[in-house]
Amino acid sequence: MSTIEALQHLPLSPDASALAGFFGGDDAVAAMAMLHAYQGRKWLGWYNSPGSYEIAKRLTQLATSRLCDGPSPSTDLDPAILLGSANSPSPAFIAAHSGSVIPHTGPCADLFLHVCRTLAPQQIPSRESRPMTVTIADLTHAPSPHTHPTLAPPPSALLALLPTAASLAAAAGCAYTHDWLCCALIALGIAASASAALALAFAAPTFARPPTAPGAPTGSGVLLGPTDTDVAVLRGPEGAVSAITRGHFALHPRGAPALRLSAVLHLAQAALQLLLVPQGTRAGQALVLASLAAAWAYNAHAAAAAARWQGALLVRGVLRAPRVRRFALGSRTAMAVFVLLVLRPARPEGMLAALLPNDTGVWVRWRAAVAGRVAGGEALVFGEADWDVEGLDADERRLLQTLLGDAQAAYEGYVRYVAPEIAPTESVSKA
Repeated sequence: MSTIEALQHLPLSPDASALAGFFGGDDAVAAMAMLHAYQGRKWLGWYNSPGSYEIAKRLTQLATSRLCDGPSPSTDLDPAILLGSANSPSPAFIAAHSGSVIPHTGPCADLFLHVCRTLAPQQIPSRESRPMTVTIADLTHAPSPHTHPTLAPPPSALLALLPTAASLAAAAGCAYTHDWLCCALIALGIAASASAALALAFAAPTFARPPTAPGAPTGSGVLLGPTDTDVAVLRGPEGAVSAITRGHFALHPRGAPALRLSAVLHLAQAALQLLLVPQGTRAGQALVLASLAAAWAYNAHAAAAAARWQGALLVRGVLRAPRVRRFALGSRTAMAVFVLLVLRPARPEGMLAALLPNDTGVWVRWRAAVAGRVAGGEALVFGEADWDVEGLDADERRLLQTLLGDAQAAYEGYVRYVAPEIAPTESVSKA
């Protein structure tokens, strides 16, 4: 019995391939979003994919989306729609020297913190109460206000050829058995995916940030993650820091008509597969299902790597792989002092108050003691005379002693790992 004859006798349910347009959409969209990071991206992703209904919805949303850039929306399209991260919480940013605060930064800041979380931290011995991590990023490259970053495709990008080959082979098999209906449906799926790849390429993905005023001071500051356990110290010129805090990826609005056309093709694919696949032969149905299974496997693999490659596009393609170190501390108090020592802001006590807004008498005394020594360039080494002060009862003195101990632990970690610049480093280019 030939292979085609064997396929004719498979006990298939026609619903399996007919309903494929309504499942696997999230992975398919994530795989599609990853393609815009690669050079030669428009030639990838040409295959019959499941999840065409969800793809149609996302492409329609993308074609009608508009980025908010300043007081009024811009005309650029928001590619965060594809990853479903357009409305996700974003970190706050506190500038070290001006003291200005950005309550909500943007997706690039959140993406940068995501990359930072992949790095192994150096543990700094300190009292354990609420574990925190601090990432120090030394930004040296300020990207131009508008740039077109891309990455050389990794060897794994060639895996996109496997579902393409599977779709072409399945279409050829359908033609061989004269099942022109299933052959046409596979060809429609290939055309729909190809139209999305070409539309995204035509939209010319760009990275944009606000222009920097001439003579602007350093933009160093600290990012406070939405989870309140991850912070990142950004050190560098204003143009480099604003690329993270106020930069965004965008698609040119000229791609909107092509995106709408691709959405129509994907919607037609979902509807026609639902109605017409059950009318095909058993062999044709099996071949349609085989092409969708190959695409589903690739989409699942690509979706798992989508966020990682979006991060790589930011740190390698835009920021040129800055030097990054990550440290773990045992308490929020130690974290605040460590950040203070790294940034050396113009108003140390104001920075401490922004990071630790406690306003009791003990905290006020503690902030004054720490900020005064940092401003004066003194070591944060404390003794009994620093906490055995008038105006505090026994419990308050014990608390002050504990807080000063946290500050000293952070100072010792700073002196050991950061001040002499001898700490082991890890580049985010490995993301």
